[in-house]
Amino acid sequence: MQGRRVWVAIVVLLVALVGATAALAQQRTHVVQPGETLYRIALRYGVTVEQIAAANGITNPALIYVGQVLIIPGGGGAGAGTTTYRVVAGDTLYSIARRFGTTVDRLIALNGLTNPNTLYVGQVLVVPLPAQPTPATATPTLLPTVTGTPPTLTLTPGGPLTHVVQPGETLYRIALRYGTTVQELVILNNLPNPNLIYVGQVLIIRPGPPPTPTVTPTATVSPTLTLTPTATLTPTATVSPAATLTPTVNPDEILTPTPIVPDVEIPPDAPNLFANPGFEGETRVVLFDDVKVFSDWEPFYCDTPYTAEKCPALRQGSGNPEGLMMARPRFSAADLARRVAEGLTAQQWSCRYAPCRAGVYQTVATVPGAVCEVGIAVQSWSTNSTSNPFSDLISRDDRDNSTWFIRVDLNGGTDAFASGPNMLISRGFGYDDGIYDQYATISYVFTATGERTTVFFENLRLWPFARNSNYVDNAYLRCTASPGG
Repeated sequence: MQGRRVWVAIVVLLVALVGATAALAQQRTHVVQPGETLYRIALRYGVTVEQIAAANGITNPALIYVGQVLIIPGGGGAGAGTTTYRVVAGDTLYSIARRFGTTVDRLIALNGLTNPNTLYVGQVLVVPLPAQPTPATATPTLLPTVTGTPPTLTLTPGGPLTHVVQPGETLYRIALRYGTTVQELVILNNLPNPNLIYVGQVLIIRPGPPPTPTVTPTATVSPTLTLTPTATLTPTATVSPAATLTPTVNPDEILTPTPIVPDVEIPPDAPNLFANPGFEGETRVVLFDDVKVFSDWEPFYCDTPYTAEKCPALRQGSGNPEGLMMARPRFSAADLARRVAEGLTAQQWSCRYAPCRAGVYQTVATVPGAVCEVGIAVQSWSTNSTSNPFSDLISRDDRDNSTWFIRVDLNGGTDAFASGPNMLISRGFGYDDGIYDQYATISYVFTATGERTTVFFENLRLWPFARNSNYVDNAYLRCTASPGG
């Protein structure tokens, strides 16, 4: 009797060990790296934030620390492998995601991208492998015998790609997520004000995939029964994880986020169309003592009356609290050596303890059809210290705090926040472009369509740092002397 009890105990122990082994086989671990969030880690492993939180006993998903070892629940599964893809001309993160049957967020997580709009030709991206085919068992199949006139082929248009606005989202963040631009979303959705979107609103992200052919038979079908012996089907093709997939791309399907400009060489001695491009001389008072800009330049920012709808902060939810608004910056002259690119002074504007979206602009005379290049030296400073001259750039959120844009109104308008086909916008220039604590030159090429063109140099701040300061210097706008070069 005692021997039987021993054997029963051994069997129970073996069963427990097998169960524990199976459970461990479904778990992986991840060491938290600087700048990572639980959301990004979940995307990387194809699980949810809730699943990781539950597996690790985390009560606040926003509180994880560098070096923390997290249990990642769930096994590999079909499609869990990855391969690589080399970026070609015209690629966007969205078009690559569509080709490989994944999402922009998944590609961002796999590659640690900080700016989804910044891709370069030849860049190697990690992409998920397609799901492996599941072996199937054949069953008796009813094969039709077709007689009469051949079937006709009709085209059924595919539906558009859409996105339902969630709490805390902005048009800018949605555009980043899908690898597109605010300008494209405004045009596609006919939005009168890109700052006014609401929870539950359905936005068109892309017009839709190419038409899919469907067959409409016009024949008489006489079914005959054909029996196929039961067998296991073996896929005829396999994908090696070490292979690099280079899908065939139809040039007509390449998505270009901004208008294509002819490859025209602008003479290096072409005149600079900006007046006072070096921001030199005396400043003038535009509003009280808070807004002082150099001659020939105008400031822009979210102005009074301040409302949550008109001036919303662009990071909410787990970041900025609901209802937080952007502030009017303080514009002034900068004369410290490290804040001046060339000459004696530079233009500065600061948003202390507040997010903001602001800049300077100038309207110039242009020749319709001329190809122009506009550029400027920019510098950002973000810190919660009152004396540290260097920015706080520890986490990814810190690094994402400042983004620069160049906007071009082809009609010569003076509303920096206007939208429509005549308002062009560059990609966002951020941390990877070396904008913090030093000058970096940003540029944008466009084709003028009118006799007056307005150029806006905009900076977007997401977080209310104690010091959110921006500096610009050495602006230029050079064009070809005649249309098309």
